[in-house]
Amino acid sequence: MGAKARELFAKFIPDGDMKAYVDTLKENIKNNFTQTMKLLRDKDFQDLLENYPRPKKVFFKGYDIVDTVEDELMFRKGGDYQKPGDYLKLFEEFVKHNPEQIDAIEILLSKPKNWNTSALDDLRDKLRKNDFSEKDLQKGYELVFKKPLADIISMIKHASDT
Repeated sequence: MGAKARELFAKFIPDGDMKAYVDTLKENIKNNFTQTMKLLRDKDFQDLLENYPRPKKVFFKGYDIVDTVEDELMFRKGGDYQKPGDYLKLFEEFVKHNPEQIDAIEILLSKPKNWNTSALDDLRDKLRKNDFSEKDLQKGYELVFKKPLADIISMIKHASDT
């Protein structure tokens, strides 16, 4: 709030100090309701609250400064965000280090004839719980390798081969 606005508010509140007024408003409503409401209902005060003179906005331009903005898709893994390549590396490590703990990975890598839809559902569930959604993995493969892998089976096999 500028000096001109403070002068105009001084007609209604001491020194035009809106912060001090607001800080004591709750107490004033409780202890001096009639006077406080009289001011709040005053048409001139209400008009001033909405239309007080605001300082002009200043915009500084740095003529010798070049501002660049880059955007890159990031994938959430735990509490961190990963670039697509790093996200896929974490996925590869996950696949390589967890085949025994996730039956579906072990079936897929060592006993493919035992593969079934319940193993696929289990795999998707375990991957999701470890922050590897099928949709994010597909997008990551598309960005990194410029060729999307259509299904989770292809992604697991690719991750285990790298």
